[in-house]
Amino acid sequence: MALVTDYLFTVHGLHRVEIDVRPENKSSLRVVEKLGFRYEGMKKRYIHINGDWRDHYVFALTAEEASAGLMNQFINGTVIKQDYPYLNEK
Repeated sequence: MALVTDYLFTVHGLHRVEIDVRPENKSSLRVVEKLGFRYEGMKKRYIHINGDWRDHYVFALTAEEASAGLMNQFINGTVIKQDYPYLNEK
């Protein structure tokens, strides 16, 4: 994900990358957390999957937040630490 994000920012000139993750997908949540994607909220009943409408958490990162390259930030341990309020939910 870090390499793809860097590619989108540097080669394609995107300003922002947004990722939507289902709350029960713990593995994908851990990836966006480790890479420092900013939590922006929840999209309620966002996509119809397997016969039901599913909620999704929304995460984003801008080119300025990864100006040193997201992969470099990850390797060097300089990823911006974010607050993930859903971690405190029961």
